[in-house]
Amino acid sequence: MAKPLPIYPPMQMVLDSINFFLSNNISCIHLHEIKQKEAFLILRTFYTKEENAILFAPLLQGNSVNLPEFVRINYLKVKTAEELAKKYDVDFEEFARRFVEAFGVDPQKWMDKKKTERICADLKVADIPMENISKKFLFESVEEFNNFCIKNIGKTPVEYRNQNGRVVMRDN
Repeated sequence: MAKPLPIYPPMQMVLDSINFFLSNNISCIHLHEIKQKEAFLILRTFYTKEENAILFAPLLQGNSVNLPEFVRINYLKVKTAEELAKKYDVDFEEFARRFVEAFGVDPQKWMDKKKTERICADLKVADIPMENISKKFLFESVEEFNNFCIKNIGKTPVEYRNQNGRVVMRDN
């Protein structure tokens, strides 16, 4: 485990002033931008390159977010597990291995199952247009959306909605 960086007196003064402003409910964006610039000036002036490298290394690593958190945030932003691996910045084999360790299932199967659950929830809302649902889940055509639903739900989106779509969202 890396040893913690020291807080040198100039940085302590910046942190104390930030704490003072926050504890007194002073939340001016301009003030906090100035304090941020001041903190970076202190880092450049009073801390060595090595200390700064230790401090910022976790931010500079492409996949510093843990895999399960990354997957839950990003799985609906891509169509395939390969695209998700690329977004995580690891090769697919490594991604799949880590995914199976974390989730206990193949990444594409997990993604399809979660996407199916979300699609079913949207299809139950009678006033969400099919086209909107299709676009939301990155389908390029109605046919692709229909095929996905038939494969994963056993019905077309229209059939599923006709049997399950009862919720109507109303503006109050």
